[in-house]
Amino acid sequence: MSLFDRIKPYLYYRTARHVRVDIWQVGLTNRILQTGIIVAFIATVITSNSWAASERPLGVVNAWEDGGRYGFAPTLNRSSEYYSYCASPDHNYVYSSNYEYIMPECRNLQPEEIVTKGIGSISFTTSIIETYEYSWECGNQ
Repeated sequence: MSLFDRIKPYLYYRTARHVRVDIWQVGLTNRILQTGIIVAFIATVITSNSWAASERPLGVVNAWEDGGRYGFAPTLNRSSEYYSYCASPDHNYVYSSNYEYIMPECRNLQPEEIVTKGIGSISFTTSIIETYEYSWECGNQ
């Protein structure tokens, strides 16, 4: 019995309706194509690193900070009376009639309002200055 006679039974295949195709060349072509597809798939997965999980960062960091070794959360939760510049007339600043920094107000903020995460960067907001703009309706002209 030759080597070809030993592998010939593996070259036949069955269709969905269990029809046996006895042409070994068709079976060989089928197995070569199956092997080629599997090899191409594995090569694509390995070379493109698609097996590794990846996620793009969103606009903000996780909203819930944990109790790690940093003092970030306790700092956010301190009352405004803790800081001397909160609502203090000693810290008024008037640059012009259009820019008046009068009695700065301190508010407790959530961590997601403070920390912003971008691609390759993370930033911490250190100061928020709100402005109010007043206007009036235009008259009929």
